[in-house]
Parts: sequence; structure tokens; C-alpha cells
Amino acid sequence: MRDKLGSAFTLSPDAASVRFGVGYGEEQPVLFGLAAASLTDSPSLRAGYLTAKVDGLPVTDWRNDYAPKFNGVKLALDAYEESRALAVRPGASGFALGTDYWVRAYGAKGTERWSRPPRTSARIAEGQTALPMFSMTTSTPRFPVISMTRSTIDDPPWS
Repeated sequence: MRDKLGSAFTLSPDAASVRFGVGYGEEQPVLFGLAAASLTDSPSLRAGYLTAKVDGLPVTDWRNDYAPKFNGVKLALDAYEESRALAVRPGASGFALGTDYWVRAYGAKGTERWSRPPRTSARIAEGQTALPMFSMTTSTPRFPVISMTRSTIDDPPWS
């Protein structure tokens, strides 16, 4: 699963279902219902579904790049670590960066607060809705395991 950005990965407002493409990007869209663990075809976008916020802070070069930047300054990543996903906190109070190896949380000024292995998904609070952020680093399709436990990017999701 690659390039699950924008409308290629959306979440219902109550976080009870997620819509994503099982192909590249938004190709072959399906709806995964968490309560029933159901998977159904979903050819059209769902009204009111949420996407990750990727604007509001000066984060650049984050999409499939080895040198993401904050305010023009390269963020420190491990060797061969490629940035894949970005989620900006409400009020632009920080952001999370999903990479090949880590989910990294940063404050509003670009200071890294914590990093953890992605373990398929990280939970990032968007208001009162938990938005999963995936590190899409495999060419082998696999269905995500989404925990509904809420956490914020202030605290590591796996203490």
C-alpha cells in the first residue's frame, strides 16, 4: 500500500470506518468498518470523511523524500530513512512525520519530541477523532490494524 494521501485515505468523523485504496493511491477503494471488521467496495468518496491535514506549518519535501525540511532546515532522519506521510496538529501546534522506520512527532517549531517504530499505524488525535497515520513502506498489500485507543502527538502512543 503506497501513496495513501488525501482522498486515498479517509476516516469517518466517529473513527468507526476508514476508506482507502487497496491498489496504488486511490485505486480499488474499499471501506473498512472497524466494529464489524467488514471490508466493502467504496467507489465514491464518503461525505464528511476526514483526510490528514498537511498544511499550516512550513514542512516541505516530506512526500517520498530523504530530506524533509522544517522552515527550510533539513529534519534529522536515519540513513536511508524516507519520509512518507505528514499530519499537522489542529492549530498548527505540531506535526507527525511517518517514515520508513519511525513515526516522529515534532513541536510547532520543528523540535523532535519523540519517535517510535510505526507498528503499522500510529494514532494521532485530530480534535476528538483518532486519525491513523501509516508508514506505507511495503509493496505487499496488507490490511492495517487500527487501534481505537486515542492518544496525542504530545505523548508517545507506545510508552
